[in-house]
Amino acid sequence: MAAHSPLPLSESSSSHRREHPVSSENIHSSPPTTSTTQDYWKLRTQRRQYERDNKILYVKSALTPSEFATISSELSFMMQTDSNMMPMQEEDASSSFATNRIGARVPTNSNIYNNIGSVCRLVNGLYDNTEMILAPNIPIEVRVYEKAGAGMGWHIDDVLYSPRQVEIVLTLDNTSDCCTMWRVPKMENDDTVINDDGDDASPSSHCTDKTTTTASAGAYTVHSIQTVPNSILILESGGVEHKVTPLSYGKRTILKMAFVSKDAVMDESMKRHVSHHHHHHHRTRTAAADQKKMMKKRRR
Repeated sequence: MAAHSPLPLSESSSSHRREHPVSSENIHSSPPTTSTTQDYWKLRTQRRQYERDNKILYVKSALTPSEFATISSELSFMMQTDSNMMPMQEEDASSSFATNRIGARVPTNSNIYNNIGSVCRLVNGLYDNTEMILAPNIPIEVRVYEKAGAGMGWHIDDVLYSPRQVEIVLTLDNTSDCCTMWRVPKMENDDTVINDDGDDASPSSHCTDKTTTTASAGAYTVHSIQTVPNSILILESGGVEHKVTPLSYGKRTILKMAFVSKDAVMDESMKRHVSHHHHHHHRTRTAAADQKKMMKKRRR
């Protein structure tokens, strides 16, 4: 599964799982309204850009300073090695395009769920006539690129819902040379794009603070960027092909979440897929815990 590979949910938080961990009522009581003329025109511009670019949008300073500080602090605490709240695990390569990446599901009783209001308002603004909520069957996940070679190959996120879910990548920190890339069919009147042999250029030539373009075999416009802390990449599933170039140094930490329309229906086959993998990870985690207990007894 490209979009959301199953990851462990801590035992301490499993009893707190809810079918709708965050609803529109939790984040905002009504469809968001803009408070100033400036906000209105900014959102209108973002909406037009999102539609023009095949429903993908990169936004800096996405959260309020308070939201970002709270999420960063909460996540730092839960990721401590002596904390069992959110055990990190390397992702299963057979169910993800990711390599050498670790991650975990954020417990649904975490305060992180209460501090994504700005993201919710932005997504609702992009889908003006549809109330969007956090996807009820997809938990927020933390993903860490730190091991050499950590990255993701070219892929398109799986469509799990009807209407399609909207994927969100929130960057929390990034000292790595990882480059987020996406490609769209080349416009006929785009004369700024150059041809190459289809290989990705080096991160040093592609990863800049502003979007740059090149082409893959003359068929695509390839956008490349190094995501900065408190930025989000928004993209609709089943749409734009994207990747993360392999890490050589540093560390990149992100939160991945998804939004759906309030009346969206999840594909039944995807429900079974998620259920199967969650059960598998639960058994693997339990076996590992039992093994640790046995080792402790032997040492006594």
